[in-house]
Amino acid sequence: MNSKELHKLKDLKDFIERHGKSSHYGFQLKKCGNCPYCVLNPIRLDDAEFNKLHFLPDPIPDETGQHYKPFDQLYGMMTNDKHRPSFANVQGIEAEADKINRDVLKSGKSRDVILCSECFKPRCVYSNTKMTREQDGILLRIKEDDNYTCGDAFPEDSGLFVRESLSCNSEVEINYFGAAMRHFVPPCCIYCGKTEDLLDDEDDYIQNLYTMFSVVRPLCKTCRTSGKEAKTWGEKFFAKRS
Repeated sequence: MNSKELHKLKDLKDFIERHGKSSHYGFQLKKCGNCPYCVLNPIRLDDAEFNKLHFLPDPIPDETGQHYKPFDQLYGMMTNDKHRPSFANVQGIEAEADKINRDVLKSGKSRDVILCSECFKPRCVYSNTKMTREQDGILLRIKEDDNYTCGDAFPEDSGLFVRESLSCNSEVEINYFGAAMRHFVPPCCIYCGKTEDLLDDEDDYIQNLYTMFSVVRPLCKTCRTSGKEAKTWGEKFFAKRS
């Protein structure tokens, strides 16, 4: 089973989100103790021992930024892998590739999207001219292989480009919401890329933002609940009354 097939299995996906922690380096599962699965397959350790078990932490730099904090200082904390060494090293190299291709990585040259096989966020695919039948075939094969992850490069001779400085922690590109794309791609949350459970224009929070800004990027209910603010553009200025 590949990640795209897993994404379609809601119950299994919910189970993994409830019990799992996924990162670039590995995947971990832990029983929660209070769901139907854990009732049928109860925890065998006593409560005191089970409560000592935590997901293995990701590397986090110390105050100097030159070293990583020791394991025993991080164990039991919620961490993410944005500070992993490979992420920092690759980003510097790939950002240089984006500088080289900056003339094509523009809104007007975005032709399609491809989903990351790990985070499922849509990433824009660019080309200097309208895609040829051959390029359509290349992109279709890449999608069918389901191996693309954020930051990957496309074949050099394909004439197709993606922004290589992106990682799974990156937001959806602003170009995704541009005029060249909006007619054939669904709106999605700018933070997580989900297309379902978006706050609509009737939501009080969104309505209030539209009184102050011309553009409000899509935001899902989950990201809003977690404290994220909608991305806005085009602040409205009102003439002061004399």
